[in-house]
Amino acid sequence: MTLRVVPHISFTLWLFMVMGTLPAASQQAKDEPSRTDFEGASNASPISGLTVGDNEILLVGRETTIDVTMDDEAPLDAPETITSEVIDVQVVNVEVVVTDSAGRPIDGLTEDDFTLYEDGIPIALSNFYAFPETSPEGAVGTSSPVERSSLVETGSLVETESQAIGQGPDGVSPSAATPSPGSSTKRLHMVVFVDNLNTRPQNRKLLFESLREHLREQPGQQIMLVAMNRRIEVVLPFTADTDQIFEALDRMETQTSLHALYDGARRIYLSRLERASLRLFSPRQGAENDPDFDDAIRVALELSENARALAEERYQKAEATFEALGGLCNSLGGIPGRKALIYLSDGLPLRPADPLVEAWNGKYLNWVLQSSEPIRNSSRFPGAVAKFDRLSTSLGSSRYDLQSELNRLTIQATDNRVAFYPISNNGRISDFISAEHSGAATNDSGSMRRNAQVLENFTRDSTLMKMAEDTGGLAALRNANLGKLIDKVERDFTHFYSLGYSPRQSGPDFRPRKLHVEVKVPGARTRHFKAHRTKTWRQRLGEKTAAAALFAVEENPLEARIAPGELRSDGDTYKVPLMVKIPFQQIRLVHQDAHFNAQLTVLVQVRDEQDSLSRPRRFDLPIKIPDGRVLEVLPQVAAYPLELTIPKGPHRIAIGIHDHLAGIDTTVQVNLVVEAPAPDASRQVAPQITGGS
Repeated sequence: MTLRVVPHISFTLWLFMVMGTLPAASQQAKDEPSRTDFEGASNASPISGLTVGDNEILLVGRETTIDVTMDDEAPLDAPETITSEVIDVQVVNVEVVVTDSAGRPIDGLTEDDFTLYEDGIPIALSNFYAFPETSPEGAVGTSSPVERSSLVETGSLVETESQAIGQGPDGVSPSAATPSPGSSTKRLHMVVFVDNLNTRPQNRKLLFESLREHLREQPGQQIMLVAMNRRIEVVLPFTADTDQIFEALDRMETQTSLHALYDGARRIYLSRLERASLRLFSPRQGAENDPDFDDAIRVALELSENARALAEERYQKAEATFEALGGLCNSLGGIPGRKALIYLSDGLPLRPADPLVEAWNGKYLNWVLQSSEPIRNSSRFPGAVAKFDRLSTSLGSSRYDLQSELNRLTIQATDNRVAFYPISNNGRISDFISAEHSGAATNDSGSMRRNAQVLENFTRDSTLMKMAEDTGGLAALRNANLGKLIDKVERDFTHFYSLGYSPRQSGPDFRPRKLHVEVKVPGARTRHFKAHRTKTWRQRLGEKTAAAALFAVEENPLEARIAPGELRSDGDTYKVPLMVKIPFQQIRLVHQDAHFNAQLTVLVQVRDEQDSLSRPRRFDLPIKIPDGRVLEVLPQVAAYPLELTIPKGPHRIAIGIHDHLAGIDTTVQVNLVVEAPAPDASRQVAPQITGGS
């Protein structure tokens, strides 16, 4: 499927509250990025609860219609307040892989063996976990003595806790159960990204063969396949079905490697460069011009323009790839736990013009210096010397420097807990290289083409190294054994340490904070993500809801569910009623002023059959339950209706819910196929909904 946004779906929502007046919703952070702002309505008129069946309370307010569109900016939500005090302590979990000099994992370490630095300043740990969860000292998987509070894991880098749990009458303490830290930390979602823009077809073939062999030997692994051609395409969503994976690999293998086109043009350029004449100005007796010398100037100018065109093409390809990888990392942010992105590529040059300029200078620089006067006096090519000078200055400038794009990508990856595992078969020397093994040897001998290739390979390898180093992954350079790399990925996700700490800067902070971990074990090496940025609850909820819509991935600690109703035709579209249900016992309630209060925010997003995402829509559900009714309400289910207006075809409806007082996010999704049977002359058959979550 293709990741793109083409909204054309509208919603009709009924907002419903229970028992009593509604407090206003909580204040939004004013400086959150606009990409996570949600549109919604939180001013529903309160009415009394209506019992549905034996154990459901339907909470109905006034009807609100919301059109989903991407044509204009989503407005900021109205200011909100919560009547109960909530202490929101953000905790960052840093997963650290510790290995010896041979790359073998070192298990059995304790909290005292680690020192964590944020922006160069040592910082105390609030929790510590070791995986696997056993050690010579006993169970390490439980929290260390320094842990001071129970954590609520949200499946993203930032986790929250709430200390605002109130005690109700008769000792009732309604609260949501909190999962153990690390429950989603160990979960592995593996993405195989095939970069057809930057991979030679022969290298790709070897990597595909090794992947097939690995899956035959070890079936059952959850994998998503993504390809980068002229645009990014999700070829196969997450699945453990080996047959589906093999079929998708067969299709991917037939795709054209666009890098081969560039490679051919570059080889032609270098070949012409090697054959070009370096004739010095030597006119025949009595002649003012030297035709052969003029021809040498013409060829030099043509080759300088060729270098400029190739550099521009290479730059645009690399820039598009950085943007695609960053977008993929953002889309994976809502998937619980860490993600491993296996990047099949020959690498991305950070300065794509440099090898071309170096090759041209190696051929022509001395010739231009020796012949500058006759070149300047050439009547056929005025200004040639200035053009030669501009070649080096323009192509060697920051205009063709992609370092900032690489830095942005690694920050996006760490923001979303994505570790890069690049694999490249671009060479012969086989070795697994991680952050501690940087460096490459260059060969100054050989032809011009080989020197240019050595320089380009070095820059490509350096980019892959940086991806792995900054995100805590591992780079396999000049290696075709993809199965071996997958084994190392799985080892990383089963042998690691989780270091939790509270950032020194509280509240939203969008500046990356540098992280460094030291371990008190001689010869030990560490890998972990190198930076962190705090995410707001709105960012996390938006990412998780989008992930549920795109990838059908759920994380549902609130035990919410969606129940579709009967379909109604409305011209070319259909009204699809849904009931979203949450057990009251899973909602965090806080006692204040003779009431139990809760604060939920609901986000709705739809994916259509073209894999397009609707714009997310949000509404708030504050709840107040009088003391005298809490025991009656707790065993029941909060049920509220949602009606969607959608066209025929398959759709995935994703619901994200944030419990403000518990700091918990939940996501649930349902697959619906809206079908209209063929007309029957004898009777009218109502369209049906098929499918489910």
